[in-house]
Amino acid sequence: MLGPFAWAAMATLAVAAFALSAIDLRTRRLPDVIVLPALVAVTGLLAADAARAGVWWPWRRAVLCCVVSALGHWLVWRVARGGLGLGDVKLAGLLAFGLGYLGVAQVVLGVVAAFVLGALAGLVLAWRSRRWDNTLAFGPWMCLGALLAVVIA
Repeated sequence: MLGPFAWAAMATLAVAAFALSAIDLRTRRLPDVIVLPALVAVTGLLAADAARAGVWWPWRRAVLCCVVSALGHWLVWRVARGGLGLGDVKLAGLLAFGLGYLGVAQVVLGVVAAFVLGALAGLVLAWRSRRWDNTLAFGPWMCLGALLAVVIA
């Protein structure tokens, strides 16, 4: 059962995800000026929720999910030059923190859904333009994957 601080954290995450998706679609950038303060706010609000409930394991799980997801996306960024940007790596950490507070299944589903949705969108874009060298903003698909993970899992 989520407390009021957790609901505030999820609302903060939703507002940030919406703003970041709109910006990424327009500019192909995920600005630190939104991602990093949102991460601090979500972290603090979820810590306040854990303290209120007196149960810290969901918060510790969220920290671990954040680190693992950010590192995994960072590895993809390093290996597949041009496939992801560093903004995507930071957004992955932010989304994994929020989803990780809910559970590991939500994080896994959110990451998998993001890559599947992004791949499908890329295929549709390539098919419609008849070109395979198009670029695609990945942030909106990451945010949509996170939303699906919350709704489905």
